[in-house]
Amino acid sequence: MLRLSEDKDRLYEYVKSHEKELNRMDSVEMAAAFVMLGEQKRLQKLIERQKEEGEEPKVCKAISDLILDGEKRGEKRGREQGEQIGEKRGREQGELIGERRGEKRGQERMASLIMALSKNQKDDLIIRAASDSVFRRKLFKEYNL
Repeated sequence: MLRLSEDKDRLYEYVKSHEKELNRMDSVEMAAAFVMLGEQKRLQKLIERQKEEGEEPKVCKAISDLILDGEKRGEKRGREQGEQIGEKRGREQGELIGERRGEKRGQERMASLIMALSKNQKDDLIIRAASDSVFRRKLFKEYNL
């Protein structure tokens, strides 16, 4: 069992296939196994919970509960990390979409100003509007753009 302590899947399979033998362990043998697995505190809590619930302490159930607990914590951690990554990607994508829309709107607005100036035969103001942002804003206001 000790050589499997690093591979939780193989440990779980070992526990399932040796359930009868493991459940015959007395409290000293259980404590020694817990220490060797490096999970003595958590496994001891699971055994204590079994006792509190009126069950006879069983190593297999404690190890199964330990593995399930680890899986739940891993799933929770994975879900939290996934949510953080998703939020970041969503924010970045939203910013990119907003930038594209703003750029398109600005281009359309400038094109409308150029068309309005050309229509009113004020082609000489087009260059000035392109190079002077204060003047351009004044023209946007004047032409309701």
